[in-house]
Amino acid sequence: MFAMIRRGLVYICVACWLSVICRIDAFVISPTSLSTNCVTSSLHPSTKTSHMKGWKINRRSKKNKPVSLKASTSTTYDLIVIGGGSAGLTAAKFAATFDKSVCLVEANKVGGDCTWSGCVPSKTLLSAAKRAYTWQQMNDSYGNSKIDDTALRRMLQDVKKDIDEKRNRIYEEDDSPKVLQSLGIDLAQGKATFRDEKTIDVSNDLNDTSFQLNAKYGIVIATGAASPRDPKLDIKGLETVPYWTYENVWNEFFLSIDQNPTQQVTSKRIVIVGGGPIGCELSQAISKLGCSVTLISSNRLLPTEEVEASTELQEVFEKEGIQVICNQRVESVSKSDDDGLISVALTDSEDTIVGDHISGHR
Repeated sequence: MFAMIRRGLVYICVACWLSVICRIDAFVISPTSLSTNCVTSSLHPSTKTSHMKGWKINRRSKKNKPVSLKASTSTTYDLIVIGGGSAGLTAAKFAATFDKSVCLVEANKVGGDCTWSGCVPSKTLLSAAKRAYTWQQMNDSYGNSKIDDTALRRMLQDVKKDIDEKRNRIYEEDDSPKVLQSLGIDLAQGKATFRDEKTIDVSNDLNDTSFQLNAKYGIVIATGAASPRDPKLDIKGLETVPYWTYENVWNEFFLSIDQNPTQQVTSKRIVIVGGGPIGCELSQAISKLGCSVTLISSNRLLPTEEVEASTELQEVFEKEGIQVICNQRVESVSKSDDDGLISVALTDSEDTIVGDHISGHR
């Protein structure tokens, strides 16, 4: 629902903006020193287009095949979009319907957090976790409380396969370079740095290429956001232990199960730091999949929401077996050389939390 609303708002903003830039040949970005990490493939030269004539779909000639840009070459587009996440993709695709030439610049795989580390994997995992939890509750109701570790592992393998298949299908059907090209959108992969309000330099260190892109009307910055502070600066010893983030947990969690075939899944202990939406969502999912979870929050759960919601959520978590520690900060972490367990020390408590893995989220 929120994704649909967000995409709708982007459509409205881009539509209003395009209706203006089709008549005003100016767009200013300040400061001009903005830069972002962006990646690179072959590009088309910009097609010649006139000012917007109604809602005409941009159908680029099939004879206009991609041409690899050489170093120091310059290509002009009506619009450049930096960032290939959900917002950038929406802006680029919508702009292409105005019969404007568009280039999308992206640092990593197109699709952004939503496809690779956000909505798709998290909701798939939550759905599977709910089924696993219901299955266990039914077994408990009929007197069969023993969990079959082999069956649980097989189910987790199916979940990982399902996540990978959904991410790849969405990418191939909606976000791949082939799909973008069919819509008249060129993809530039590399690092983008602003020269001025309508010019960027794109470079790729992997293949040692660089070129310049010019925007006739303007540049959309849709690079998303990241935490402004390195978590290593907040928690002593974090750099000495392997830890999960929202970006790698979808692979690392399942990998940790496969790498320890002798350890029961239900005996695995996960420490999650951060009581925001991602931390709460992941805590419940992993807990319902059978693992023991301790959730540590420096504030109450979901601190930006109503107090009643935080209280209710904590009660639900505790009923489901999640250990919730609120209003505590993690001071330091360390890893034992003997058994590999991770110890977590809190600032205002003498208790030490011990787990197999630690995961940090907002």
